[in-house]
Amino acid sequence: MRREELAALLWPEIEDARAFANLRQTLRTFALGELAPLLERDRRSVWTAARTDVSGFLQACADGRLADACGGYGGPFLHRFEVADAPEFGAWLDGERAHLHELWRDAALRHADDAIATGHWDEALRLADRLLQADPIDTSALRAAWRAAAGGGDAHGVRRRAETFAARWRAELDEDVDADLMRDGEVWWQEARKRADAPLPEDASASRGPRSPPEAAAAGTERQERDPARQLGRPRYAIRPIGRDAAIADVAARVAHDPGVALLLLGPGGIGKSVLAEAVAGAVVRDFADGVAVARLETLPDWPASLRAIANAVGAAIVDGPPVDAQIADALGRRHVLLLLDGIEPHVDEPGLAAFLDLILARCPRTHLLLTSRERLRHSRVSVIAVAPLARRARFGRSPAAQLFLRAVARLAGRDAARAAAAVAERIASQAGGVPLALELAASWADVLPPDQLERELEGGWDLLRTDDVDRSSRRRDMRAIFEEVWLRLEPRDRQAWARLASLPGTVDRSVAASVVGTGWRGLGRLRDRGVVRWDGDRAVLHDLLARYGAERARETGWADGAWDAALAAVRQRWPLAAGDPRPLQHPDDLELAVGAWWRAVAVVDAEALAHLSIALFRAMEHAGRGREVGDLARAAWVALEALPGPGGPSRRQPLAAARRRALARVLPFAGRTAAERRRALLHAMAAARAVDDPLALAVAAGGLLFLEPGDRAEERFACARAAHERAGDQVGLRQLLTERGGDLALRGRFREADRLLTTALALTRELGDRLAEAEVHDARSTTALLRGDLAQVRTHLDAAWSGFATEGAAFRSALSLASETWLAMLAGGREDAERRLATFEQRLAPYGGAPVASAVLRASIGFHFGDDEAFVAAARRALELVGAPQRVGVVAALMYAMLAERHVAARAWDEAVAALSEAARMARVLDAPRFLAHTALVAAILAEASGEPALAGNLLGFAAGHPALEYERLTSARALAARLVLPWPPPAVDVSEATAWGWLAQALAAARRVDADGAS
Repeated sequence: MRREELAALLWPEIEDARAFANLRQTLRTFALGELAPLLERDRRSVWTAARTDVSGFLQACADGRLADACGGYGGPFLHRFEVADAPEFGAWLDGERAHLHELWRDAALRHADDAIATGHWDEALRLADRLLQADPIDTSALRAAWRAAAGGGDAHGVRRRAETFAARWRAELDEDVDADLMRDGEVWWQEARKRADAPLPEDASASRGPRSPPEAAAAGTERQERDPARQLGRPRYAIRPIGRDAAIADVAARVAHDPGVALLLLGPGGIGKSVLAEAVAGAVVRDFADGVAVARLETLPDWPASLRAIANAVGAAIVDGPPVDAQIADALGRRHVLLLLDGIEPHVDEPGLAAFLDLILARCPRTHLLLTSRERLRHSRVSVIAVAPLARRARFGRSPAAQLFLRAVARLAGRDAARAAAAVAERIASQAGGVPLALELAASWADVLPPDQLERELEGGWDLLRTDDVDRSSRRRDMRAIFEEVWLRLEPRDRQAWARLASLPGTVDRSVAASVVGTGWRGLGRLRDRGVVRWDGDRAVLHDLLARYGAERARETGWADGAWDAALAAVRQRWPLAAGDPRPLQHPDDLELAVGAWWRAVAVVDAEALAHLSIALFRAMEHAGRGREVGDLARAAWVALEALPGPGGPSRRQPLAAARRRALARVLPFAGRTAAERRRALLHAMAAARAVDDPLALAVAAGGLLFLEPGDRAEERFACARAAHERAGDQVGLRQLLTERGGDLALRGRFREADRLLTTALALTRELGDRLAEAEVHDARSTTALLRGDLAQVRTHLDAAWSGFATEGAAFRSALSLASETWLAMLAGGREDAERRLATFEQRLAPYGGAPVASAVLRASIGFHFGDDEAFVAAARRALELVGAPQRVGVVAALMYAMLAERHVAARAWDEAVAALSEAARMARVLDAPRFLAHTALVAAILAEASGEPALAGNLLGFAAGHPALEYERLTSARALAARLVLPWPPPAVDVSEATAWGWLAQALAAARRVDADGAS
């Protein structure tokens, strides 16, 4: 160890001169004592000549002697040895303990794999149990134990270890184990039962027991022939990092099958390239007869020094005369070797590096090359693999990034600190961008800061993403310094490109990114070569921390406004949003980019841009569950457009007025807060749309008025909107109009018209090839089937809707469809199931602001259906409050009043029943809603029967029960009334005019009003 490092470890709190003096005095004391023969030193370094169990263990790991490595590990390094008042030394000691433990863990896992492969189940089980004893929540050790126990037919052992592991996991992390992991345990339990029940084959070596001695010896000889002494050794960190299994498998497969190509792992500092490369080397080392050679080049000053390091790695004895690269090639010859060159970025511009690669690839056909770099090497035979951060989301359990953070906290600060940090692990993983080095640096503060403060300090700051730990190389101590180094190596135009791209949210469509950076595709390619940007399909991805750094520089330099101006221009040029088609904004990051472009257009009052973006953007936001934001965006644009000053001259007056009016026509339909304000805005929008002859804006405004003006006026608005959509060629908007109108008509009981519109909408979606729209139509058709009581059709349409929503990743729409699932469960008679689905519905919609009206209606329906009057009344009143009853006429208000009337009749609360029924009747007439007309007639029949008017009750029941719009759920009430009136079921249909029906309703209300307080007629 270098003297300055040792002095910093032992005396970190004092100045360098005094620390060096203390070190010299301490070394003199050692030199005069009994330990003098073990200590070696010179003017720069201090080392020990003693042979220890640690050196033997490391040599066994390097030689690939797994059994010796497992047997040579005696527990934590310098167990229980601590030095008081030397925190830096303690941190170094913890790091060494963790490093040696990981080496032993990897050796034990691989040795267990070998034992399982050769049938030595007991040996494998012993190793796996020892690993679990060291770390009770080591999933890899648990899987090895399951495999070994299953191989030996020990089903009880599989089950017992699964239960013990689950209990320890809950105790350590206060959460349940990943369901996928437990399912794997069930599979191994079944396998163990099969093996326990199966008869032994003639060749016992293929079954439970270990191989016979001759077979084992033969297998060992075979391995030795394929692995002659492993003279090139093994990678230093042959461990499997968290969350990299897929990447390891991918790179390992390419390493094995592409011998004529050098693979380059490219990424910014701290992304985990070296660890991934060495994990790949550890995974494939058995496939290379002559092992793995590792040369670390990142700190070497020049290419000749790097060649000497490579020569040492491959075991080439360098002599004077021939070129060093030729001697390396001769030493490799035809040996089957994986050569790992780690950290080549200081030398990517060296001609010698390209010449060396050409030489090795030409003269050493069995040498496979794996490189890592922060900068891309331009070479025809180098294949680049961009290394991504760790995933910050997981389908089950914790994300890999959060797992790495918690493991680092447990290693550095203890398991108690890890348990305390579990609640904020996912958020911290997100703030660190999933970058492994950033996660480890953040974890190093866990013993100083409580978790909530650690999270706050990390948010937008860099202080916790650095360390003074001398055990780390200077290039891995400070995340911001890593990015600063990259920044300074870039040309000024590429710095600006980075800053502009960092000003945009999330990932960016590559064509848009090329426009935004200002340097085109070449500039974007240069950022990619530096590891700043990587490709993910057709999108450009800027790592989160790099984006944070670039955004800071953009704010300092004022480049952010230019970025948004370019983004606004690119969005207008590349996405056909002016036609109102929201499909270009289906990707969440594209939607976020369009929102940012909208605010830029508002800031500069670009009327043409606002008109271009508005309708498609607002539709996309509503589909994504962000409908509440739409009003804010529209009102901001409205204010900006109204404040726009007049033109400077008469020649410009007319174009400017037209652009402003067109933008207002497209913005106003979304700008109102209350129903009255929205209606006024829609009328103004229609006038503006007609003035500038904008059929799309006219269609949107008429469609908005359609749902605010029920009755005969609604038909007029619908016809206007449909014709305008067709004239504008807006098939997306026409499909949406037909779907919404069809669903509304179904709720009113006009089933035949609803079916016709929804069938047309479904044909349009198939013509457009829009799976999401098709799913929305199926969801609307499920409502019609629910009202009719056709539960089989409900299930068919809901399954089709769920499939489409899942395929398109439409979480918001998928959550909305749970309303139909809740209703279906209610009709099926399961209150617990219905309430559970309702709770899921509310939970899934909570991130989007919830759906309070729908929740209240569903709760009221459940209470009504299952006779829970208290729950029903509370939910019904909540629903009426939310829709603004009694002034606002609508489907929800009509339904609630009809159900309230029936409950008040059952409770013989005549005044309340008459008032509720009167409101329901009024709304049924205004809405032109057959469904509520039938509801009203049925409740009036119940009221007439309770008021002592059986003949009138029978007439009204006959009218209601024979009405095609009486929904399935109300038939129960109708049957009960027929039984009380001693009428057959179905009762004889009463063919009367609507006027006669309303006359009977008036008679029923009059009869109810004559009822006195005792209920006597």
